[in-house]
Amino acid sequence: MSGPQAVQAAAGIDWTAVGTAIGSIGFLAGGVWAAWQRKKTAEAKTRAEIAESNAATTVADSQRVVYDSLTDRVKTLEEDIRTLRRELAEERRHSRDLMLHIWKLETLMRQGGIEPPAFNPSSAPTGSL
Repeated sequence: MSGPQAVQAAAGIDWTAVGTAIGSIGFLAGGVWAAWQRKKTAEAKTRAEIAESNAATTVADSQRVVYDSLTDRVKTLEEDIRTLRRELAEERRHSRDLMLHIWKLETLMRQGGIEPPAFNPSSAPTGSL
Protein backbone atom coordinates (compact mmCIF):
# COMPACT_ATOMS: atom_id res chain seq x y z
CA MET A 1 0.00 0.00 0.00
CA SER A 2 1.19 3.41 -0.77
CA GLY A 3 0.03 6.98 -0.30
CA PRO A 4 -3.19 7.85 1.47
CA GLN A 5 -4.37 4.27 1.76
CA ALA A 6 -1.24 3.40 3.66
CA VAL A 7 -1.83 6.26 6.09
CA GLN A 8 -5.45 5.20 6.59
CA ALA A 9 -4.52 1.63 7.19
CA ALA A 10 -1.77 2.62 9.56
CA ALA A 11 -3.96 4.81 11.69
CA GLY A 12 -6.89 2.43 11.55
CA ILE A 13 -9.33 5.27 10.71
CA ASP A 14 -11.80 5.03 7.88
CA TRP A 15 -11.82 8.64 6.76
CA THR A 16 -14.63 8.03 4.29
CA ALA A 17 -16.86 6.92 7.13
CA VAL A 18 -15.75 9.94 9.20
CA GLY A 19 -16.53 12.30 6.32
CA THR A 20 -19.87 10.68 5.78
CA ALA A 21 -20.67 10.98 9.50
CA ILE A 22 -19.63 14.64 9.62
CA GLY A 23 -21.66 15.35 6.47
CA SER A 24 -24.65 13.53 7.92
CA ILE A 25 -24.39 15.48 11.17
CA GLY A 26 -24.15 18.76 9.21
CA PHE A 27 -27.13 17.79 7.06
CA LEU A 28 -29.11 16.81 10.17
CA ALA A 29 -28.19 20.09 11.91
CA GLY A 30 -29.27 22.04 8.82
CA GLY A 31 -32.58 20.18 8.76
CA VAL A 32 -33.17 20.86 12.45
CA TRP A 33 -32.31 24.54 11.95
CA ALA A 34 -34.69 24.81 8.95
CA ALA A 35 -37.49 23.11 10.88
CA TRP A 36 -36.92 25.46 13.83
CA GLN A 37 -37.06 28.49 11.49
CA ARG A 38 -40.32 27.24 9.94
CA LYS A 39 -41.76 26.78 13.43
CA LYS A 40 -40.72 30.31 14.46
CA THR A 41 -42.25 31.74 11.28
CA ALA A 42 -45.50 29.83 11.82
CA GLU A 43 -45.67 30.95 15.46
CA ALA A 44 -45.01 34.57 14.49
CA LYS A 45 -47.73 34.40 11.84
CA THR A 46 -50.15 32.91 14.36
CA ARG A 47 -49.32 35.62 16.92
CA ALA A 48 -49.82 38.31 14.27
CA GLU A 49 -53.20 36.88 13.29
CA ILE A 50 -54.27 36.72 16.93
CA ALA A 51 -53.09 40.31 17.52
CA GLU A 52 -54.99 41.48 14.44
CA SER A 53 -58.10 39.66 15.60
CA ASN A 54 -57.76 41.13 19.10
CA ALA A 55 -57.26 44.61 17.63
CA ALA A 56 -60.45 44.26 15.58
CA THR A 57 -62.29 43.02 18.66
CA THR A 58 -60.92 45.88 20.76
CA VAL A 59 -62.03 48.43 18.17
CA ALA A 60 -65.48 46.83 17.99
CA ASP A 61 -65.73 46.80 21.78
CA SER A 62 -64.68 50.46 21.95
CA GLN A 63 -67.23 51.39 19.32
CA ARG A 64 -69.91 49.51 21.25
CA VAL A 65 -69.01 51.36 24.46
CA VAL A 66 -69.18 54.72 22.68
CA TYR A 67 -72.47 53.77 21.00
CA ASP A 68 -74.00 52.62 24.29
CA SER A 69 -72.82 55.79 26.02
CA LEU A 70 -74.29 58.00 23.30
CA THR A 71 -77.52 56.01 23.29
CA ASP A 72 -77.87 56.47 27.06
CA ARG A 73 -77.12 60.19 26.72
CA VAL A 74 -79.73 60.61 23.96
CA LYS A 75 -82.32 58.81 26.11
CA THR A 76 -81.50 61.11 29.02
CA LEU A 77 -81.78 64.20 26.83
CA GLU A 78 -85.10 63.01 25.39
CA GLU A 79 -86.46 62.52 28.91
CA ASP A 80 -85.17 65.98 29.91
CA ILE A 81 -86.91 67.52 26.88
CA ARG A 82 -90.17 65.76 27.76
CA THR A 83 -89.90 67.06 31.33
CA LEU A 84 -89.17 70.61 30.15
CA ARG A 85 -92.12 70.50 27.75
CA ARG A 86 -94.44 69.41 30.57
CA GLU A 87 -93.10 72.17 32.82
CA LEU A 88 -93.46 74.76 30.04
CA ALA A 89 -97.05 73.70 29.37
CA GLU A 90 -97.79 73.95 33.10
CA GLU A 91 -96.20 77.43 33.30
CA ARG A 92 -98.18 78.61 30.26
CA ARG A 93 -101.41 77.26 31.75
CA HIS A 94 -100.65 79.01 35.04
CA SER A 95 -99.83 82.25 33.19
CA ARG A 96 -103.16 82.11 31.33
CA ASP A 97 -104.99 81.47 34.62
CA LEU A 98 -103.29 84.50 36.19
CA MET A 99 -104.13 86.70 33.19
CA LEU A 100 -107.79 85.58 33.40
CA HIS A 101 -107.81 86.27 37.14
CA ILE A 102 -106.35 89.77 36.63
CA TRP A 103 -108.86 90.48 33.90
CA LYS A 104 -111.72 89.45 36.24
CA LEU A 105 -110.32 91.61 39.06
CA GLU A 106 -109.99 94.63 36.76
CA THR A 107 -113.56 94.07 35.58
CA LEU A 108 -114.81 93.94 39.18
CA MET A 109 -112.82 97.08 40.05
CA ARG A 110 -114.34 98.99 37.11
CA GLN A 111 -117.82 97.78 38.06
CA GLY A 112 -117.15 99.10 41.56
CA GLY A 113 -116.10 102.49 40.18
CA ILE A 114 -112.37 102.01 40.67
CA GLU A 115 -109.97 102.40 37.77
CA PRO A 116 -107.22 99.73 37.98
CA PRO A 117 -103.63 100.96 37.75
CA ALA A 118 -101.95 100.79 34.34
CA PHE A 119 -99.69 97.83 33.72
CA ASN A 120 -96.04 98.87 34.13
CA PRO A 121 -93.62 95.96 34.48
CA SER A 122 -90.71 98.25 35.39
CA SER A 123 -92.39 99.68 38.51
CA ALA A 124 -91.68 97.96 41.80
CA PRO A 125 -94.60 96.47 43.74
CA THR A 126 -95.87 98.73 46.54
CA GLY A 127 -96.63 95.95 48.99
CA SER A 128 -94.99 92.67 49.96
CA LEU A 129 -95.96 89.65 47.97
